[in-house]
Amino acid sequence: MTKNKNYTPMSFSENLDVTIDSTVLKAVELGTRLFKSGEYLQAKRIFTNALRVCDSYSQEQIVRIRNAYQLDTAGPDAKRLYHPKYIKILDNICACYEKLDDLKSCLKISRRSLKLDPDNVKCYIRCTRTLIKLKDWKRAYKVCSSGLQSCDNANSLLRQQKQFIMESEANKKDGGRVKGDNRTYIDPLEDDTKVSKRPKKSNGIVELLQPKKRFKKDRRRIDLFGDLPIEILPIILQSFTSKELITLTLVCNKWRDNIFYHLNCFREFNFRSISFRNFVKFMDFLRQNFTRTYRKYSLSQLKISSKITSEELRMAQLLFSKMPKCLSFERLILSMTTLTTTQFYKLMIRQNTNFFSELMELSLMITYRPDKQHELEILHSCPQLRKIELIFVNSMMSIANRTNSIGSGSSFDSMIGSANTQVSSENQGESESLEEKLINNSLEKITLICDKKKIKNFPLCHALLRDQFPRLKKLTITGVTFPTNNQELLNFEWLLNFPYLGELWIEDNDNCELRKFLLLLKNLHVWTNLKKLTFRENKLYPVIDLDNNLLAVEDDEIEDRLYYRENLQNLETLDLMGTSISGAALTILCEQKYLDGEKLKSLNIGNCPNIQFSNHHANARRMVLDVNLVLKSLFKLEEINLSHLSTLNDNTMKSLIINVPFLENLQKLDISHNFEITGISIYEFLKKFQMDHETETGSQSLTYLNIDGCSQVSHITVNMIRAQNLVNRVDCVYERDVWKKFGVNSYAYS
Repeated sequence: MTKNKNYTPMSFSENLDVTIDSTVLKAVELGTRLFKSGEYLQAKRIFTNALRVCDSYSQEQIVRIRNAYQLDTAGPDAKRLYHPKYIKILDNICACYEKLDDLKSCLKISRRSLKLDPDNVKCYIRCTRTLIKLKDWKRAYKVCSSGLQSCDNANSLLRQQKQFIMESEANKKDGGRVKGDNRTYIDPLEDDTKVSKRPKKSNGIVELLQPKKRFKKDRRRIDLFGDLPIEILPIILQSFTSKELITLTLVCNKWRDNIFYHLNCFREFNFRSISFRNFVKFMDFLRQNFTRTYRKYSLSQLKISSKITSEELRMAQLLFSKMPKCLSFERLILSMTTLTTTQFYKLMIRQNTNFFSELMELSLMITYRPDKQHELEILHSCPQLRKIELIFVNSMMSIANRTNSIGSGSSFDSMIGSANTQVSSENQGESESLEEKLINNSLEKITLICDKKKIKNFPLCHALLRDQFPRLKKLTITGVTFPTNNQELLNFEWLLNFPYLGELWIEDNDNCELRKFLLLLKNLHVWTNLKKLTFRENKLYPVIDLDNNLLAVEDDEIEDRLYYRENLQNLETLDLMGTSISGAALTILCEQKYLDGEKLKSLNIGNCPNIQFSNHHANARRMVLDVNLVLKSLFKLEEINLSHLSTLNDNTMKSLIINVPFLENLQKLDISHNFEITGISIYEFLKKFQMDHETETGSQSLTYLNIDGCSQVSHITVNMIRAQNLVNRVDCVYERDVWKKFGVNSYAYS
């Protein structure tokens, strides 16, 4: 189609025809949207109706529409003109028929398109593909050759189709024979056995006297997978994922029966951005295959995230109502951001309570309801739960209850008071049974992550205050708001409810100070087996200096009253990134041996503005970190993070270079985002480290070095470090984001 050279601006009548033509354009757009979402039957109906509208136009209207599109209005050989979108609509109908496996109708429409537009390469490709699926090789070859002639052999897809047809014809004539081999490999798409023709009986003496023909040796069919013993198949199938196993069932019926006989090999189902239509097919697959026997199946994981947010509620309803009772999962991961905690809890108690009876790990990314604390009921509905991850990306509550938020005003105390009166109103026996019911002895890990911009509350605070998880070993709290009217939460006294805690992660919380946390560790014996401690503040609080707390360090009586050593003696990882701790306070923790140098392996003091490596001013001595004393005390350190420190430069790096002999076990060093440091001091440190730690097998190099964001370090220095094998791996990206961005160095959901 060529543009009209004598083009003039549209008149009013032409503009009216284009307005009328908008019906066809909207139909094409709607049909395309339905086709992309998998609604092929409805898309076909829309395209067919659009085709009828195009046929209803008169030739005069079509001429005006083509003028509006700047197309040629002179019909070839005085033939009828068609709508500009006519061929496209026909091709879309072909695509719908192809998806619906109606190949004959697809072939019929594609031939019609070729008659109307013989130069349309796309129509040749679709017609050839349809004929290949119908295994009509001769006609497919003929159509493909015609398409290549029309485009002067310039289309790569048509050339590939032609090559495929020629190879298929050659394989068909050879019968699948391999050169130099008498065996014939089976085609998985065909049946396993074929009926062989019996030789005819000889009827006369003449045939017996004739020389016998030499018959070729029997060609035995080999199916390596289908002929395996049933006992060996599970060992092989366990190495495949569920998606790969379902793909293998499409090979042939024999493979399908063998795989579905061992349903225990389906361990995990992970669906990322799945549509509701495909999720219905998945539920039908579970119901058809896992309910054939009376056995119970325990699968390891089910992970679901919806492609369209408006379908999340329907998907959750279908999951809990249609899930076969013979199935149970150990781990459930749901990412449904529009689903609220109230809706999730109601679906739990109404639809399928057996589904959660054996659940051991639960991860939810949903919307939080501050006025309805159903997250506690969700925990208590899973008696075997050991790990819970709650990620609240949004908050929603009714207008009437908007003043009852936990993080606002005096509502926190009023909510606790109402809960206490509700329990006291019942008799003593009922209250005791209620408390026993609420205690969860199996829960070991709690992860609570909130979007601080949208949630100004502290979910699960009631459960943490009431000591409902006595066996808790790991606790992660990120993005919550500590209420200012509750001293028990602000002073961290609720941590006394978890004496078996082994890992604590507190980051980016409002009204959460490290100073009050250290005061708790000073006055009370909280833990005996805490191995990992991560505490990160979201803003700068007053400087933390332990000298104010230690009135007389030499006094044995005062020393016995401090519980720093009892609480921190088993630490293996200490992360105080972005906190207000001073260099003198960290020096005291090491000097008084509150931190055990034999056990501590990782130290992170990056982005701490109150830690300095040099004493330029007399009033800044409380900020100075005694590097020699710290590295002497923590001589087993394997990982050090000093990123984003304002005082780290070439002069202060000398203190690290001098104390390199105490870093015998160091493997990872992070000095990223230090803009004043240059490659000279980094090279000297690495060279000193390699020379001082030579062993019998050779020199020892640093395992990992991170210098992202160090703009003063040139690429020449980095290449020299790599060439001399001073470091096994170096990360050097000059424009790397700082650590405060969620997911870079802070806790990220995985």
